[in-house]
Amino acid sequence: MLCVSKHRLARHVGTSTRWHESFLPTIPPTHLPTHPRFHLVAMDQVLPPLRIALKASKFFHSLLMALLITLAGGCNSQPQPSGDRQPNAADPSNSAASNQPLPEQPAKPQPAKPQPASSESADNLGPSETFTTRLASATQLIRDGKPDAAAAILQQLLIAQPNNPAVIFQLASGYAQQDQLSAAVELLDRIDTSQAEAYLAAQGQSADWCLSLKRYTDAERRYRTVLKFAPTATPALRNLAYLYNRQGRRFEAVQLIHELCRAGDVRQDELHAMISVPSAMYDDPQQTPKINQRPYWPIGPGANARRLYNQQRYAKALEMLDEGFAEQTIDLATATLYGRIASSALDDQRITLWASKHSEAWTASPDYWVAMGIQCLNQQRFREAVRCFAETIKRDPTDLQAISLIRQALIALGEDYLAHRWNQHWRANREVLRVSNQISAADQPNADLAGDLADRLLALNRPLEAVLWKTIEASQRKVGQQFFQQLNHQHQQIVSSKTCFPSLKQRLCDMPIDSYPLPDLDALFPERESTLHGRQPEAQPIEPDSIASSQNAPAIVFADVAQSRGLNQAYTFADTQRSDGFAIYEIMGSAIACIDVDLDGWCDVYFGQGGTEPPIVSGGSHNQLFRQVDHAFVETSHQSDSACNDFTTGLTVGDWNQDGFPDLALAVLGNEQLLINQGDGTFRTMALNHDDDPWHLPASMAMGDINGDQLPDLFQVGYVEDKQLARRPERDSNRQITEALSPHQYRAAEDRVWINRGDGSFQQQALPANNGSHKTGLGVLLGPLAGTGTNQVFVGNDQHQNQLWQWKPAANADAVDQWIESATLLGCGFSSTGAGTASMGVAAADYDRNGLLDIHIANYQDEASSLFMQQSGSFRDRIVAAGMDVDSRLVLGFGCQPIDADNDGWIDIAVTNGHVENLHQAGQPFEQPPQLFRNLAGQFRLSAVEPAAGYWNGKYVGRAMATADVDRNGKLDLLISHLDVPVALLENQTQSTNHWAQFSLIGTTDERSAVGTRIQIKLGADQQTHALLGGSGFLSSNQGLIHAGLGRHESIDQLEVFWPSGQREVLTDLASDRHYQIIQGQGLQALPTAR
Repeated sequence: MLCVSKHRLARHVGTSTRWHESFLPTIPPTHLPTHPRFHLVAMDQVLPPLRIALKASKFFHSLLMALLITLAGGCNSQPQPSGDRQPNAADPSNSAASNQPLPEQPAKPQPAKPQPASSESADNLGPSETFTTRLASATQLIRDGKPDAAAAILQQLLIAQPNNPAVIFQLASGYAQQDQLSAAVELLDRIDTSQAEAYLAAQGQSADWCLSLKRYTDAERRYRTVLKFAPTATPALRNLAYLYNRQGRRFEAVQLIHELCRAGDVRQDELHAMISVPSAMYDDPQQTPKINQRPYWPIGPGANARRLYNQQRYAKALEMLDEGFAEQTIDLATATLYGRIASSALDDQRITLWASKHSEAWTASPDYWVAMGIQCLNQQRFREAVRCFAETIKRDPTDLQAISLIRQALIALGEDYLAHRWNQHWRANREVLRVSNQISAADQPNADLAGDLADRLLALNRPLEAVLWKTIEASQRKVGQQFFQQLNHQHQQIVSSKTCFPSLKQRLCDMPIDSYPLPDLDALFPERESTLHGRQPEAQPIEPDSIASSQNAPAIVFADVAQSRGLNQAYTFADTQRSDGFAIYEIMGSAIACIDVDLDGWCDVYFGQGGTEPPIVSGGSHNQLFRQVDHAFVETSHQSDSACNDFTTGLTVGDWNQDGFPDLALAVLGNEQLLINQGDGTFRTMALNHDDDPWHLPASMAMGDINGDQLPDLFQVGYVEDKQLARRPERDSNRQITEALSPHQYRAAEDRVWINRGDGSFQQQALPANNGSHKTGLGVLLGPLAGTGTNQVFVGNDQHQNQLWQWKPAANADAVDQWIESATLLGCGFSSTGAGTASMGVAAADYDRNGLLDIHIANYQDEASSLFMQQSGSFRDRIVAAGMDVDSRLVLGFGCQPIDADNDGWIDIAVTNGHVENLHQAGQPFEQPPQLFRNLAGQFRLSAVEPAAGYWNGKYVGRAMATADVDRNGKLDLLISHLDVPVALLENQTQSTNHWAQFSLIGTTDERSAVGTRIQIKLGADQQTHALLGGSGFLSSNQGLIHAGLGRHESIDQLEVFWPSGQREVLTDLASDRHYQIIQGQGLQALPTAR
C-alpha cells in the first residue's frame, strides 16, 4: 500500500523569527508591486518561502523603524479580530480557523495606560542620555552577544518604564540568549492586549519559545491568539501548522497551510503535506536531521498513532491511545482518530466505547465521518455509508480511503455509474500521491515530476497547488523572469477568484448527497446508551493476553522430501533461468494439481510449465505428471500423453465426463484444454476453445456444479489480455529494475465458464463485465461459500474488487440465465481499508468454527492479508482482530492453503511468499520466507516450524501451494512451487497425539466429485464444519478430500453430510484416525491408511 512523504528542506522553527517585524501596519493594495515574483532555490539547498515579496526594501526599513519608535514610546492601538476573510461554510478547506475553541481567550482590549515620559521620569539616567539611546545601547549589546551587560541597562529602564514593550522585548531576548526561556516567556506575558502590535508580537515570540520548551499547549494557545487578531500572520500560520503536523493533527495543519498558499508564502514540505491529509508527517527522532532540514519529529501519542494507523498497525495504535481516550486527555483530532482506527480494526468493543463519549464537536473532523462510514458498511447500511464518506470528502478531498469506501458502498447499492465515477477519481488522486512520493524520495530535483504533479493537481481542480508546483518546476528549469511574472499573475487571479481549492460540487464528483441519509447514532451503536449510563466496558487489546495456550501444543515439523521421493520439477523460462526483468506472464510460476490418476488411493501430482514467450504458445518445456509408486514419484508425462508443451498457468481436477476417473483442466496461453483420463493411465486432449489467442493470460481454474444440473462445469479466471503481454519492466542507467510491472498497465481479461451439457459437449460463456469492466483475476474458490447451501464462485481480483458469482437459472422459457454478483454487498469485495486486494492466493475454511466458511486472501507486500470472517451470511475483514495483520504485511503472499497442521481441530493457514520482481536495491527482498499462521482458538500467531535448518526457515520466490496427504498417515502435507528453486514436498512430521478423520466423497445424484459438499462433525459439545471446494490457493488444485483434525476426541458422535443438491445424510459413531469413503445414498466405508 502508498504513503505521504515530504522533502526535508525548510528551516527549523525557532527563536530566529523576528516577531516584532511580523505585525507591521497593514500595507494597502496599491503598495504591492505589479509583478511580484516567487523566490525559489534548488531542492538541495535551503528552500525559502515561495513569497510574493516587496521590491522596495527601504519601505520595509522605514516601517520597521516606525514600529520600534512606537514600541519605545508606548503604543495605544488595540488589536481587533480581522474580518478580511470569512470561512466559506460550503468549502471547509477555505477556513484557516481551528475547529476547537481556544483553551484561553485573550482578555478584551482595554484602554492604554499612561506611560512615563521617556527622559524626565528616569531619575537614574545621566543628563546626556535619553531613554531611547540607553535602549539602543542595550539592543546593540544583545546583538554583540553580551546579554549580562544589556540586562543591567534594561533592568534600570524597566524600573523607569515597567510596561514598556521595547524594554521587555529586549530583556526577554537577553534571557533567551542565556537559555532562560521560561523567564523570557514569563517576561513577555507582561505585555497585555492594551499594547496592540506589541501584544501580538509578544504572543508570537513566546509561542516560539514555548515550542522549544516543549510547552506545546501554551505554544498553541499563543499562536491561535495571534491568528484570532491577525488571521494572515505568516509566522503564526507556519509554526502552528508545523506543530499540528508533528502532533498528528493533520486536518488542522492543512487549513493553515491553505492560507500560506493563498499568501504565496509556502515551502515545499508544506505543499507535500497537502497531498494526502490523513497520512502522517513523520521523521525518525533517532535520525540526525540533514542540513537545513525541518524535521517532523512526532509530538505526543496522536502523532505516533497516526503513523501506526498509516502502517495498518491498528492494535499498537489503539493501545497507545487507550489511556488518553479513557481519561479524556487527548485533543479532539486524536479522539476522532481513535474512532477511525477502532472502526478500521473492526474492534467492536472500542468503537462502542468511542461512540458512548460522542461529542458534537467531533463532526467537524474527517476522521469522525470515516469511522461512522465504516461502521455503516459493516452493518450493511450502505446509503448511510455513502453519506458518511461524502461528509469526509467535503472536509478533506484528499482522503483516498474515503474515496475508495464511497465507491465500495455505491457498488453494493448497485449504483455502478456513480461507483465508476468515484473509481476514476480515486485513481487520479492515487496518481497524485504516487508522483508526490517520487519527488519526495528523489535525491536530486526533478522538474519533469514537479510539472507532472502540477498538471495532475490542476485536473483535480486544485489550481492553487498546481501553480505553486509549476513555480518549483520553473525554478528547477531556471526559466526567465517573465515566466515567473506570469506565474505570479496566475496566482493572484486564482486567489482573487476564490477558486483556490475544489468546490463542494467538484469534491463530491457532482454527486448530490442529500438523498443519502445521515446515520442514526443510536441505531448504529445500540449499546451506546447502556455504555454511557452504566459501567463502561474496559477496552481490551486486539491481541488478547489470554488465548488458547500454545505452550503444550506440539512443535510443527515439515521436512522437504521432494528430492528423496523423486519429485524433480523446476520452472523454466523461454530463454534462460531469469533472475529479474520478468514479463507479467512469467511471474506466475508452476501450477500444481493433486490427482489420483489410477484410483489406487495414492496421490499423484501434475505440474504446469512455462518455457515460451508470446505469441509463441508452445515451447520446448512440457508439463509433468508424477505418479506415486511404492512411496516414490515417477515421471510418466509422455507415457500418459499428458506432456502438454503449451504455456500452462492454472490447473484444476474434476470428473468432467462422469466416468469415475479424474480429469485435468489446463489454463494455457492460446487454447484451454481438458485432459480426459482414459482409465488406463493415459489422457486424451480435448480443446475447450479454438480462438488460439496468444495474448489471453488466464489464471486459476475450478471445476464443480455451478448451475445445479448435477454435472461439473468449469470456471476460468482471466488475468490480462493484451498484445503487450511480452513487455518487460524498465531499467535505469545501472541496469536495475526501476519498478515491477502492474496489472493496470494491461487490459483485463474476461472470466470464462464452460457449462457441461452431459453429452460430451459444452456451452462456453464469458461472464459479464462487472461494474463496467473486466477485472484482473488470480484466485478462485467454488463451493457453498455464502451460507446458502448452493455453489458460488469467488474470484479474487488483483487491485480490483473481488467478485462472488451465483448462477440464477431462467425463470421461464422466455427468460435467460443470469449471473448475479454480490461480493461487495456481502462484505468480501474489498479489504477493510476499502482497497482492492491483490488476491494471489485464496483459502476458505471455517476458521472460527461458527459453522460458516471464511475466506483468507494473500496480498501484496506492505498490505495486510485479508481474512473475511462470515457471520449471518455476510463477511467482515477481521485480519487485525485475528492477529495476522503485522506479519502478513512484511511479505508478498502467493499460494495459501487452510491446513490443520497438528490436528487440534483449529484450521491453520500456510502461505508461500516471494516478490513479483527482483527489487533488492529498493529494499524489497525477492526471496521471502514462507509463513504458517497457527490458529489458537480463533486467534492466529505466526508459528515457528522445525527443523531450524530446514525448508521453512529459508527464503524463496514461492508461487503455487497445494495440500495432500501424500503418505496417507492422517497429516496433511504441502507442495510448493517456486520461480527460483525446484518444487518442495513438505512432509508433515509433526509429532502429535491428536486424532483425525478424512472423507472422500462420491456423488451419485450429484456430480461424482461432489464439489460443494459440506459436512458437520459433532464431537461432544464441539462442532466443526468443513467443505469440499474447487479451486483454492493459487493456480492449483488440492487433493479431493476433506480433512478434519479432531483434537483429543477418539470418535465422532455424529456426521451430517449436506450434498450440493440439498440431500442430507446422517452418520453416527465413527472411529477416529480413519479415511472414509462416502458414496451418496450408500453409506460409507473405511479405506486403507499408511502402510
